[in-house]
Amino acid sequence: MKSPFRRVADGAAGAIFAIVLLACGAAYAATSSFDDRDTPATDDRLVAGVDDSSTSTTSSTSTTSSTSTTSSTSTTSSTIAPSTTGGTTYAVLDAGAVTVARDGAILRITAATPAASWIVRVERDNAREIEVSFLSGSARVDFNAELEDNEVRIRVRDRRTESRSSTSTPGSDDGAAVRTVQGNGGRVTVRHIGSTVMLVAAAPTAGYATDVRSSGSDKVEVRFTSGDRETRIEIESKDGQLRERVENR
Repeated sequence: MKSPFRRVADGAAGAIFAIVLLACGAAYAATSSFDDRDTPATDDRLVAGVDDSSTSTTSSTSTTSSTSTTSSTSTTSSTIAPSTTGGTTYAVLDAGAVTVARDGAILRITAATPAASWIVRVERDNAREIEVSFLSGSARVDFNAELEDNEVRIRVRDRRTESRSSTSTPGSDDGAAVRTVQGNGGRVTVRHIGSTVMLVAAAPTAGYATDVRSSGSDKVEVRFTSGDRETRIEIESKDGQLRERVENR
């Protein structure tokens, strides 16, 4: 028979062994739980990260298409440089044509020819800019030539396509007279109405150059030159009458 002390010792040893077993079991469970959390869970997050990155990239690089519409306009522009000799003729839609000559930094109208049922009016004729209007009843087409940055810029504006707030009829041709004056160096055609005289065309003789000094409204002066030869034609309106002067030198 075991003594009481022996039984106590055995009980204590059993308790210690049980505690050791419990501690080992807890340590194993903790290690197993850490391993499970470190491998498959991390892989899942990496895959999810790739998927998220792919989605984000696709979203950020997606192309948004936009449609822009260009409305048509009746004003056109070009940068064609006219010849310095005979000039360049520009069609002004169906209203007529304008011939422009360039001499360095100076632009000149050498002809403005209206189409049938149209009349022509020179609005501006200075060294750097030319404006000509073609009129037919209430219809109007404007031609503009301007020297910009050493280039001749041409604009044609069709006012027939614009809305009108009034029913006024500009440019009536009632009572207008057309007159042509001939000289050795060329001929000049003007339109005369009331006290206004406007240049219609200046056509040089072969070998002559044209220099329009004034295209209206009270006086038209054109000079045709060829070397030392010169023809000067002046037509002015005075007291409702046309006065003409031709000088051949």
